[in-house]
Amino acid sequence: MILVAGSRGFIGQHVVAHLQSTGRPFRELDGDVRDAANVTAAAQGCSAIIHLAFKNLNVDGKGFDTNIVGTQNAVNAARQVGARLVSMSTAGVYGHGSHSAADEDTAIAPDTDLSRSRAEADQVIIDAHSAGLPAVILRQRFVYGPGDQAVLPRIHRVASRSPIWVDGGRARLSLVFVDDLAMVLVRATTEPLSELGPVFHVTDGQPVLLRELGERLCDLLGGVPPRFSVPMPIIHGPVRLWERIRGVDPETSDSAVSSIRLKLAAQDQVFVNDRLCQWMPDLRFTPLTDGLAASQPWYASLLTAGPPESR
Repeated sequence: MILVAGSRGFIGQHVVAHLQSTGRPFRELDGDVRDAANVTAAAQGCSAIIHLAFKNLNVDGKGFDTNIVGTQNAVNAARQVGARLVSMSTAGVYGHGSHSAADEDTAIAPDTDLSRSRAEADQVIIDAHSAGLPAVILRQRFVYGPGDQAVLPRIHRVASRSPIWVDGGRARLSLVFVDDLAMVLVRATTEPLSELGPVFHVTDGQPVLLRELGERLCDLLGGVPPRFSVPMPIIHGPVRLWERIRGVDPETSDSAVSSIRLKLAAQDQVFVNDRLCQWMPDLRFTPLTDGLAASQPWYASLLTAGPPESR
């Protein structure tokens, strides 16, 4: 039996679908991950916990403590019932600088409240793993596919509406198709634990230029991609000043353009998956062309509904 915490989210829904398709028994956590007793009760009889219950938007103004408290509760529940813990993390824990071929030994350098909370949550698991808890941490950078309302929709909106690329759109991005990520999460619950450590990057191993991705999205969903380029410093400064004046969190802003998104657009965000492929050498990832084709109906439906801030 597998307990899935955060089963209603973008990634969680695909994890549940994968479990259903493979006939694996599972239950969904019904309740708040901050309730320790609830998490432990739900974990009874489970051999693994897939922890996806993270707060990515500070919509209630209470900060991101849920990420740390919920993770500690998941760790304690796993210990009490003798379960393996598989947790979904993010490459955001490395900070929002340039990463051209980052591996899992890259220094942790979170630079926002959200990424700091995720880094602290990871450390809770790493400490527990060092003390004997069987645990796996999977870090992704950009996840796309049906259910994605943030990554490719924003790239398409900027590419189809803006006349300019930031630094020519030369930044390279690491992606992973959501169904592939769900498959890895489920496999991590039973795969023999690796001596390489508990942390693995999950990407498709084929970084793509932002410009190429924007052009593909325009071909797929409509729009004319930018023809001109503006250096990063010219646009980043004014955007960051506006955020400071307005008190806007650049990482969790609903705006299509934020200072952090500009950094991501102008700097490589490439995270190698060599360690994961050593652990699961038979892995095969969905090529971007196939993943985009499978996702086209979903992204087209978002165009009809309008951007998230208008709904």
